[in-house]
Amino acid sequence: MLFSMNFMTEIEASRRLLQVKESIMKTWESRVRQQFDAAQVQTRIALRDALPAFLITLSQVLLPAHPADDVCETSDVCREHGEERANLAEYSLEEVMGEYRTFREVIFELLEAEKMLLPQSRNIILDSIQNGMKSAASEFVKIHRLQDLKTVQTLENERDLRETFVQTLTHDLRNPLTAAKMSAQLILRKAEHSDFIHKQASRVIQNVDRADEMIRDLLDANRIRAGQTLPLQLAECDLQEVLVGTLDDLTTLFGNRFVLESPPSLTGWWDCANLQRVIENLCNNAIKYGDKREPIRVTLSEKKNSKVELLVNNQGAPISSEDQTKLWQAFHRTESAQQSGLKGWGIGLTVVKGLVEAHGGTVDLESTLENGTTFSVSLPRDSRLFQSIDAYTEPKP
Repeated sequence: MLFSMNFMTEIEASRRLLQVKESIMKTWESRVRQQFDAAQVQTRIALRDALPAFLITLSQVLLPAHPADDVCETSDVCREHGEERANLAEYSLEEVMGEYRTFREVIFELLEAEKMLLPQSRNIILDSIQNGMKSAASEFVKIHRLQDLKTVQTLENERDLRETFVQTLTHDLRNPLTAAKMSAQLILRKAEHSDFIHKQASRVIQNVDRADEMIRDLLDANRIRAGQTLPLQLAECDLQEVLVGTLDDLTTLFGNRFVLESPPSLTGWWDCANLQRVIENLCNNAIKYGDKREPIRVTLSEKKNSKVELLVNNQGAPISSEDQTKLWQAFHRTESAQQSGLKGWGIGLTVVKGLVEAHGGTVDLESTLENGTTFSVSLPRDSRLFQSIDAYTEPKP
């Protein structure tokens, strides 16, 4: 008789645990918010996570019909809890273990408020919490180890990317500079031939301009990566004229590959020198990666809401959805671009996006096997409306 008055049976302990479950969670929640900084910033649902399920499972483990040495079920619940905590940047392993120690204290405090637990019931609870702590800690450490490995891999990839970029930059800059130097040396040797000098001097200027364009693209790509808006010099100009002139230059280099559809004139307020860079980049991409047997279709049109649209379409293998998500990243080249063997820096489309957005526009991509790859540039008719005070300067008269 005395035994039944002072101690609760296993069945009573199981029922009692379910009765005070919400009280345990509220008390525990209040205490850990006071004790741990990581807990203070969590919502109620995120903070409690799988612990209510732990109490339900523990109540089942306490029943006499349940194997006394089987506490693995609570460990499984705590493993899930440890994984969730690992994905919260605020938590350290010490804080996770501290939460469990507080959890243990609150459970015994409220569970034994009226009657004491039997020794075997106490041992089951202690073993369950202890195994739960081990499982949570193990999962927490495993997730963080995987995250660390991913970070290391990312840093190694970035290092390899930088090394490849420097090698490519060095090689590409050497070509125009070497050509310019050779032309200058020839000028010195044949100073008496005026026609020859004029031709070689033009080559010097052309190759120095090429090197300057490479450096400008690099600087612009770094500005974009830093979150800066590219500076513009806006003026009233005819985008149709810019488009025709650019395609004429490209035709000289690549042959009659372009099919143009455009109105006779389309004027607006833009930085047309930089829009020429946009057109050149998109068309060069189409030349490099499109089907060599198919034409490149370029369409310029006026749309509603004072907007204009530029489309550049090429046929060929589509760009994968995975590559499309990374296409605009600076110094990133798609897998298909790397496999093609064609050289590139991986900054052309980054610059395109930065220049278009600086104008207050957008650039999109659609790539399918049936319709090929189409880059769509949408621009406001008057880009002055989308500039901050320091975003651009008026061109010099």
